[in-house]
Parts: sequence; structure tokens; C-alpha cells
Amino acid sequence: MNKKVHILACLCACMALTACGKQDDAAAAPELLTPVMSAGNTVRAEIGDIDNTEIYTAEIIPYTEELSFEMDGEVDTVYVKEGDRVKKGDRLAVLTAGADNQEQKDIENELDAAKKSNAVENLALTYDIKILKLEKELLQDKVKKTSGKEKKETEKELEIKKADITIAEQNLLNQKEMQEIELAQLRRKKKLINDDSAKYYITSTMDGIVSYVGIKKGRSVVTGESVIAVSDEGLKYIRGSFVNSSTYLRAKRCYIKYNGNEYEVAMRAYDTTDVTDMLESDIKPYSYYDFKEDRVSINIGTYVDLCLEDNSGSNVLLLPVNAVYTDDEISYVYKNENGRRVLTEVKKGIVNSSYVEIVSGLEEGDEVYVKP
Repeated sequence: MNKKVHILACLCACMALTACGKQDDAAAAPELLTPVMSAGNTVRAEIGDIDNTEIYTAEIIPYTEELSFEMDGEVDTVYVKEGDRVKKGDRLAVLTAGADNQEQKDIENELDAAKKSNAVENLALTYDIKILKLEKELLQDKVKKTSGKEKKETEKELEIKKADITIAEQNLLNQKEMQEIELAQLRRKKKLINDDSAKYYITSTMDGIVSYVGIKKGRSVVTGESVIAVSDEGLKYIRGSFVNSSTYLRAKRCYIKYNGNEYEVAMRAYDTTDVTDMLESDIKPYSYYDFKEDRVSINIGTYVDLCLEDNSGSNVLLLPVNAVYTDDEISYVYKNENGRRVLTEVKKGIVNSSYVEIVSGLEEGDEVYVKP
């Protein structure tokens, strides 16, 4: 009996010593800030290239100007349809008030009548001068053929005729000057009326093709509403997903990629108020870019990748993003040292969606554990 008790006591003592040994091992092991997978899920730090590039979908479109009326009204006539080619200054549409503008018609009629009247008056004086000159020639011939008292009287008549011609020619000049003054006054009046009536019309601002018509006869429109668009297919630019100006300005490079080629582009400035209004109205905003090159052989309607490159590095030490942890602004990895997970602090550089540049803390070939 005593022998059995002694053996049992020895077994209890051994079990107690074993438990103490396990507790000491647990206290000695490093605390893992983030759980990692079992041994075998590791990668090695390798040398490579990296860039932090955001890619957006974009489309090549023709340079387009959206046109609108300068006043509210009802559409009377639309002179064009989509696909029509137009010249700068061509009238594209008119409101009812413009189509019925009697004041404009009256001034045009008055100007035409004045021009016709002036032409008749000038023609009459011109004929009078021609007759006077013909009479002068007859008197000159008579002077040559006469003598004595008759010759003197003819010479006197000739001088009077010459004076009449001079007076008539001066009268014609004066008459034309007065006519031009009156016509200028009518033209100024017409311009004022036209400037006012221009609000009733939409005219093309450039040579091009009508790419959009959003109105028809009888439709009501408001000031500034884009109802017609004219495009110049010879001028191309890019429309892409909206990017705020701070993101664009932060980028080291902005370009599009197509068929293995890269083309540098520059973002157009935009009005933040307009963008805010569009977002509040559930209208999708876009960002627009111009090519820095004069000639780009990409067809209109082609979709391309718009790239904003924030930073890049060549021949740098890289790890996959799922191998690097961040906690309280400290970056670290779990380095594999002879099968042991060793928490190792690292300094990050460029980061993109796939890789992280390791500036310090590891060397090429170091093996680290990765997250699931």
C-alpha cells in the first residue's frame, strides 16, 4: 500500500513539473499582434519595379460645344438634325418670339428701301453730270470754230458750264456722304435690334457636325439649357470618370494607354459648383482631358485606360500587400527564422493594390508569412 502511494506521488510530481515547463515556454514566446497562417504560407522579399497608378475608364470623343438659348421661350423652328454639317454662324434654331420679330423685319425693309432710293438719286445726279460734260465738249468745239464777239460769249458759257459740273460733282459727293450717314444710323439700329433678337436664335459657334438635337417645334426651353451640340471631329479629347483636382495634381504623371502606347494628357479645369449641382441632381459628372500631342491616331468612340501615376520605383525590394501588417502607424511582418515567426518592423515606401515597397527592415530573399 505504501509502495502504491509513493508511485502515485511521483506521478503527480512529474505532471506538475511538466505543466510548469509549458507555462514557462508560453511566457517566453513572442506575442503575435495579428494571427498568421501555419508554416508553409510564406513568400520571399524580391527585387522588382512598382508604381502606384490609379486606372479609370475613359472614351475618346470629339471636341463638342453645347449650345443654348439666351432666354426662355417656345421653339418655333429647328433648322438642323443630328448628322448635319454646319458652318460657323449658321442659324440652328429659333424661338417663336424671334420668328415673329416685326421690328427686325421693319428695319431690314427700311434699310433695303434706303439703299434703293440712294441708288436712284445717285444715278440721276450722275446722268446730270454726264449731260453737263457733254454740253461742255460742245462748247469747247464751238469756241474753236467761232471768233470775235461770238467766241467770247461761247467762252463765257464754257466757264459757266465747267462751274456747273464742279458744283454737280460736289453735290454728288455730299449726297453720298449724307446717304452713308443715314445708312450707318440704320445699320446701328439694325445691330441693336439684331443683338436683342439674337437671344431668340441659336447659331453655330464653329464649323462642324451637329451631334445632338434635343428640341423640336413647340417645346418650351429655359435660358442656358443645352439643347443642341456641334462637334469638331478633327479635334479629339478624352472624357473619363470624374477625378477631383487634388488627386490629379498629386499625380506625378497623367496619361492614357491604348494598344501598348501611352499618350500624355492634361485635365481641363472644372467648376466645383457645377459638379456639386450635378451630384445633388443625381447626374453623373465627368472629367475631361486634352492630348498634349497635336495628332493622335485613336478613333473617336474608342475606350481607353486613363492612368494617374502617383509614384514609381525601379529595382526596389517588394512584398505582396498581404504580407505586411500595420498597427498604430507601425508596419511590420512576421519573418520566418528557422521555422519561428519573428515580428520584424519594416518601413514602407510605394504601395499599390498588389505590392508594397520595403525601404528598410528586410533584405532580398528574406522569407515572411502572408495573411490568408
